[in-house]
Amino acid sequence: MKQKEVGQVCICLGFLFPFLSAYTQILRKFSAFFTSSIFLFCIFAVGLCFTQITVDMVMKISRICIWVLMLGTVMVFSSCANEHPKEQLDGNAMYGSASEIYNHTVSSLYQDIDFVEHSEEEDSLYAVWSHLYQVIGKANQSLDIIDYKSDLLSVNQKDQFKAEVRAIRAMMYYEAMELFGRIPVILSSGEAAIYEAASGIAVASLTDVNLCAQSERSEVFRFIFSELQQALPYLPNEHSANAGVYEGRITQPVINFLLAKLAFNAEIYTFDDWTRGYKKRPKGKKIHFVVQTADGASLLNGGTAGENRSKELNAWETCIFYCDKLAAEGYGLEENEIFDSSTYARLLRENGGSHLVETEHLKPLFRFCYPEVLLMKEKAKVCKGDNASINLDAVRSSLGLDAVRMNPEKSSHKVAPLFPIPQKCLDLNPKLVQNKGYEKK
Repeated sequence: MKQKEVGQVCICLGFLFPFLSAYTQILRKFSAFFTSSIFLFCIFAVGLCFTQITVDMVMKISRICIWVLMLGTVMVFSSCANEHPKEQLDGNAMYGSASEIYNHTVSSLYQDIDFVEHSEEEDSLYAVWSHLYQVIGKANQSLDIIDYKSDLLSVNQKDQFKAEVRAIRAMMYYEAMELFGRIPVILSSGEAAIYEAASGIAVASLTDVNLCAQSERSEVFRFIFSELQQALPYLPNEHSANAGVYEGRITQPVINFLLAKLAFNAEIYTFDDWTRGYKKRPKGKKIHFVVQTADGASLLNGGTAGENRSKELNAWETCIFYCDKLAAEGYGLEENEIFDSSTYARLLRENGGSHLVETEHLKPLFRFCYPEVLLMKEKAKVCKGDNASINLDAVRSSLGLDAVRMNPEKSSHKVAPLFPIPQKCLDLNPKLVQNKGYEKK
């Protein structure tokens, strides 16, 4: 090819590659190759641009442009299957409004909460572990994206979005702790940086679950409780079961239920030597929490714990405190559903907005009802030293239990056995240690 023709080709390519780069950006794909090519080809084209373009050369170069565009299209779409797998969010997705940020970072998490039932089979346990940490990883990515796109949000929107994500993540940690006991705690990149700067201790961030060591169950429990308490005042005080904008979402009553349940089981969750039984577990009267007794308005404005009339309660008092908050929020045996984790995905599916094909076959991972609140409160009162104040026959009947009067003082505290850490997880992460009682002999 003559120097004249080379210059003509380079001139066209100098205009072609910027167009191709923009084309790939529209498809929400990275285009580092094309971006760097813009600079190189434009410089090369300017250096050789000293001839006139003939009609014949325009036709030839046009054919080249068409083939390059076709090749670029094939490359872009062929990479879709691997570039952003299901367990990851696209951090470079285009956001133009708060609703788009919410749909991408919060709404998408609700669709991933529920999962198939687990069993003691190794493959099933690994699938459950993987699912829980995929959602946790996506939640961490969501927190970083919300921070990165905060210029598109009001302060209240940012706080509420992050609170909702943290609550979902805490619920997934709660399920993982309930099943496996000692688990890794992974934070978002922003949280990890803040924690490391404050404590000088490096922590795992984002989705590097395969590089993270476990925390004791008692430490995970305290982390979950703290996360829920911190998220609580930023969430709407609405009923999640009612039709409307908050239907199926995590609201203040949902958090109050979880905090009551965590406090109710604090004796179990704060005991790390479970292989010898629970006779030596710490007593609820000696396990303490700080609860906020005001409405939280001053906390949102930067008030201190003292200004918000916070006080220290033992585990049983804490359980009763959050149970009473649910009663004050209008729940009772007539209106007893507090939260169903399958509702939001079902609503999206009915409106054609869910990426899940068979959400109707998924069993809710979380379903909270008010009769359980009454049972927890009465048992907590007896453990605290008070007398049970209601006839629990109606409560048990509403839960599908035999209508026999329960004596909370004599009722046993049933503890589900912990599952072993899946072997595949141990193989992938050498920092993980098998749960006590399941070690290889």
